[in-house]
Amino acid sequence: MVMKCFETFNKSLEKKNVKAVITCLNINKPFKDIESLRKEISHIVSKRGIIDLNIVGNIVFIGNEPIGENYILYRFRMFLKNRSEYVGVRVVVENNTIYSITFVIGKDVPYRRVSRKFEEPKLTMKSLISGKVPQGQRYIPNFIIYRVLGQPKVDIEKWKLTIEGYVKRKLEYSYNELLNMEHTRLTADFHCVTGWSVRNIVWEGIQLKKLVGENNVLPNAKWVYVESLDEYIVVIPIADFLNEKSMLVLKINGKILSLEQGFPARIFIPHLYGWKGAKWVTRIVLTDKYVDGFWESLGYHPRGNVWLEERFK
Repeated sequence: MVMKCFETFNKSLEKKNVKAVITCLNINKPFKDIESLRKEISHIVSKRGIIDLNIVGNIVFIGNEPIGENYILYRFRMFLKNRSEYVGVRVVVENNTIYSITFVIGKDVPYRRVSRKFEEPKLTMKSLISGKVPQGQRYIPNFIIYRVLGQPKVDIEKWKLTIEGYVKRKLEYSYNELLNMEHTRLTADFHCVTGWSVRNIVWEGIQLKKLVGENNVLPNAKWVYVESLDEYIVVIPIADFLNEKSMLVLKINGKILSLEQGFPARIFIPHLYGWKGAKWVTRIVLTDKYVDGFWESLGYHPRGNVWLEERFK
């Protein structure tokens, strides 16, 4: 397959002072060492003209981490000569093959635009696979808490959840209204895309299909965008969002959500990786078009099915 590069952006990246993200896929070159990754980064920058090579300085290795069993994510900073800015670079290596390289470009960095041509993601239609342990996951005693855009403040008296877009009727809920709705409980494991899982969490809340109203969904709705108080945005296919087990969670293990766990409400979809389970949810939008969310902009999969190990695009 021929390498292709495309540009994307999501407004939630603005909090990180990012103005564009360029991802190059189908690289398919052997990984030897960190120096070989530096050379491949320079090669792509030169070949595609993403950044003027005359202003590119040192490419500094920052760190790496495993993502499941088969992937390792390497992080670099490509510093610019005579400037304080740098370009963040994320390299995904799968089984010692360079899989993709993503350039995260700050607001003050000059760069060359790359095609933003819209492509509807092609999702495999395999049935959900079930088993005791998903491929690449390991169980740990408790949650690791992520707050990639910081900890938002919650004024519960003013907070509301809005559901709009491709629905027959726009809906708004206060926190007390959600507490007084019919709740369901589900015992299910939580799976993070980085490779850790937590067993047998008791999730309590409202089925998303009941929250939205199945008869309220217009037939051309294909995707759901979930927005959070911290400005985080995630995209979910409509079929996964309306799955029987998909929930708007208000309680975990019998207790009201803590602020760190997403109070007042968060999404949980058992067969999707945890980044799809947005915390501090405030707005849900149904639409017919795909646009990357925060992590999808950085190269993660449009759906993120745990049992199909859909970690990256």
